[in-house]
Amino acid sequence: MRSQKEMNTSQDTERWSLRQPRGELATTVERHHHNAPQLGLEVKTLGTDPLQFLILIRPDMIIHNRDDRFPRSHGKGKKAQPGKHKQEERWLLLRQSLDSFSSDFLTFALMGLYPQPNDWQCGPFALKHALLMLGKLVDEKDISRHAGANWWSGSDEIQLAKAARYYDTELLMIRRHDPEQARREMTHYLRRGIPSLLCVHDWEHWVTVVKSEKGKYILLDSKDEAVLTILTWSQLKNTWVYYEQDEHDKKFYRTIYDFHPVVPKFRIRSKASFSLAKAKYLRRPENRMLSKHWDHFIEDLLAICKPRTPLSENVFSLGEFLRRHGEMIVDQLAYWHGWINERQASKLLRHMRFVADTYGLVIHEEEEKRAIAGITAILSLWAAAKFGVQPLYETNSAKHRRRR
Repeated sequence: MRSQKEMNTSQDTERWSLRQPRGELATTVERHHHNAPQLGLEVKTLGTDPLQFLILIRPDMIIHNRDDRFPRSHGKGKKAQPGKHKQEERWLLLRQSLDSFSSDFLTFALMGLYPQPNDWQCGPFALKHALLMLGKLVDEKDISRHAGANWWSGSDEIQLAKAARYYDTELLMIRRHDPEQARREMTHYLRRGIPSLLCVHDWEHWVTVVKSEKGKYILLDSKDEAVLTILTWSQLKNTWVYYEQDEHDKKFYRTIYDFHPVVPKFRIRSKASFSLAKAKYLRRPENRMLSKHWDHFIEDLLAICKPRTPLSENVFSLGEFLRRHGEMIVDQLAYWHGWINERQASKLLRHMRFVADTYGLVIHEEEEKRAIAGITAILSLWAAAKFGVQPLYETNSAKHRRRR
């Protein structure tokens, strides 16, 4: 917060930069003293999302006034015109709370596979993706807070290691100068199901390597629109290498290949297993919804299915379950709702199957009926949200449901 001396400056406009910008495009907001006395703002950041922009210019629309400090109305049908001291108090309150705004206010933020909204959060995104592969669902904003990441310097391996320890994992530091040796050792970790963080593009950007298959590598890159990226070894090597100039011989450069395996200290219940085919499936534009809501699919399926273990008996996959009951569930949903898109409903079931297969989730035979009820309930909520529903069992309802 600025001092009183700074707030009493005689300049026409004052400038203040947000500590944690969001978004990709720079946003400038100028508020003059006659609009916001002594608190005129010009916000220049790496990016501000629309909701932060709305809070800055129209705080009266966001803050719910439950006391006399910020009245919302004055008389019937007339908006309040808050006094000068109330405007100052409101702006001060907003500026004090902006640091915790992202984590406290945006409770609806996604935690799936989607691109980073700015240029500095690639490190938290990379660690989030590694934890996701280990079965931990963590929001990148929480990782940024625990790592101490910021917009002016991003995050380094020390900060990410600090955040990794908070989530009961260890971020190792392995440095090799020979590319083939670095490749062999990293592949050894990948075969054990341990993802690795790489700092690529001359140590400017963090990505997560999750799989090696047929000479190709599957990466989670938060700068890529599809997030899931497939690179050959030659492509990965060229983007991975860092050239360090020798202190004594300025003409000599040494190659560096750093990688950081994320080793869990906990027992993994469900681990993601990607393949080239699955990565290509998720990269399709029509499957972006699945990527963005990846964590929601996992959470819902874990309430219905169980991870497969060596001791699992009398179980079957979600694919087998849908072969038995999928058509019936969609048919009944279409009958009782009346006008859903059956192709979209079937596609949603295929997404569920894809996520369940990725994490090795199965259904126990004694839980089959419960699974039918659970999947049907999820589809019913989806249909109600997407296509709407009319009142049911109400005498004042003017319209009746349509049934085919």
